[in-house]
Amino acid sequence: MNAFAAKCTLRKRYIVIYSDLLDVYYSHKQNELVRFVLAHELAHHKCGHTNLCRLILAPALKPRFLDKSLTRAQEYTADRTAVYYAEEGALDLIYLYSGKYMGDKVNIDEYFKSIDTHNNSFWLKLNNFLSDHPVGYRRMQALKEAKENGWDVHGKML
Repeated sequence: MNAFAAKCTLRKRYIVIYSDLLDVYYSHKQNELVRFVLAHELAHHKCGHTNLCRLILAPALKPRFLDKSLTRAQEYTADRTAVYYAEEGALDLIYLYSGKYMGDKVNIDEYFKSIDTHNNSFWLKLNNFLSDHPVGYRRMQALKEAKENGWDVHGKML
């Protein structure tokens, strides 16, 4: 259940939304979630994350293990931009991590309380370093902070 931004030619930009995400929209009336995801993907285009120079730069960063860090930073940037334009759907992103059938059953307050038990473990930092997207609950925590404190909040990179 996801979506992505792509640029197939020098001028044409696209956003692809997987059908599972639209199932959540139709089944659970999660129009704010879809609005947030669209704002996130549009932010990738607007912030230049799909530009040709980024694609050329990516192989140069790979040997230094910075390519995934750049992608994580881009995800946080797109999230912050989406919070600015579609704040109401930010925490509904929990559907992406819990699934389309369990998203409405997650107690979001308890979810955030449980974050403290895992927040700074070595394995979390290693997993985050090796991943091109932020670890799910780190991303959710950054979204929560952005909703509470304004959109100029930065997520943890490690």
